[in-house]
Amino acid sequence: MGHGPARELETNSGPTRELAAGLANKLTEALSRMDLHDDSFRDAREEERQSQLAKRWGRQSKEILEQFREITRILHQSHQLSLDVGADGGGRTTQPWVEETAHKFERLFLKLEEDGSVLATSGPMTLARSPLEEVNFDWLEKLVVVWVVKSIDAQTRGGLAPRYP
Repeated sequence: MGHGPARELETNSGPTRELAAGLANKLTEALSRMDLHDDSFRDAREEERQSQLAKRWGRQSKEILEQFREITRILHQSHQLSLDVGADGGGRTTQPWVEETAHKFERLFLKLEEDGSVLATSGPMTLARSPLEEVNFDWLEKLVVVWVVKSIDAQTRGGLAPRYP
C-alpha cells in the first residue's frame, strides 16, 4: 500500500521498442547455440513464437474482415458485384473469406501458414502470399480484384468449374 492520493496505473500502449541491432545479433547467436544444445528450450521458444503468431493472426483476422466488408461495399457500388464475407475456423486456424453471393466463383480464402505468411487461395488457385505484417487494405483490395478477374477467366475460358451448384 502506497502513500498519497490514488493514481492510475501506467500502461504501455505505445509501440514496443526494438532491441538494438548489435544486441539482437548477440542474443540471436546465443539463443541458436542454446536451441541446438537443449531441445526442450528450443521447443518452448517455438511454442511461444506460435502463440504470439496466433494472437497477431486473431487481431489481424478481425481487421481483414472489416476491410473485406469495405471492399465489398466499394465493388457493389462501383460494379454491382454482390460479395459476402465471413470466416471459418477459430484461433490460429481462422480463415477469412470472400464469396460471390450467387456462388459463381470458388471462395477466396486467407490462411495463416506455419512460417507466419498469409496465403490467399481460391479452389486450386494460389493467388498471393504475403508476410502477415504486409497484409493491409491496399493488398486486400488488389487481391479481391485479382480473385474476381481470375475467377471470371477460369469460367469464361473453359477453366475451373465453380465449387457451388
